[in-house]
Amino acid sequence: MTLSALSGFMLRKYFLSKKNTIKAEIVLPDTKSIHMWAMIFYMWAMIFYMWAMIFYMWAMIFYMWAMIFYMLAMIFYMWAMIFYMWAMIFYMLAMIFYMWAMIFYMWAMIFYMWAMILNMWAMIFYMLAMIFYMFL
Repeated sequence: MTLSALSGFMLRKYFLSKKNTIKAEIVLPDTKSIHMWAMIFYMWAMIFYMWAMIFYMWAMIFYMWAMIFYMLAMIFYMWAMIFYMWAMIFYMLAMIFYMWAMIFYMWAMIFYMWAMILNMWAMIFYMLAMIFYMFL
């Protein structure tokens, strides 16, 4: 018995005895159970392949949506980094101005301290002057 192809015919070739020639004959598909089981398995293969393609299609759809949202996330992340960079620049400027404010405040306190010291000496000498004016 010769197993034929699933569709169409199969060419069976074999050597003839005692001659160096090749004889070929065409074998029709057999109608026995092997051919039936081949068709059944082929049908199930196509069914599973169809479902595989359906799931692959859904996988590609969800992958596409994932890439869209990933792209949007990267765009917003880029904008966040740009604004964060500007925030850091302005924060640095704020710290520089704050540093200068503290420097001038320090000098103001130094001069204020000297003003208080000189004011204290002025009060002392003013008090001494009042004491001496009492005895005039």
